[in-house]
Amino acid sequence: TLLVTLPGTWPGGPYDLASDIDGNFYALKTTTPQSLDMYDFTGAPLISYNMTGMPSSAFGGGFVIDGSRVYALTGA
Repeated sequence: TLLVTLPGTWPGGPYDLASDIDGNFYALKTTTPQSLDMYDFTGAPLISYNMTGMPSSAFGGGFVIDGSRVYALTGA
């Protein structure tokens, strides 16, 4: 599944992606407004969650979803 076509300018992203056992994938956006977007295995958007409490960062980092909690480490 093609995720993005980068325009050749920095920052392009996405930097933080994860998947689940069903083939869905998640993209974390750490710049304001922060969000966690869920897509199905074909790339169709399913849901977008508003995120709070993370330092704003354009450098990504990493994240994990554990049950109903999201843990994130953002770049500086």
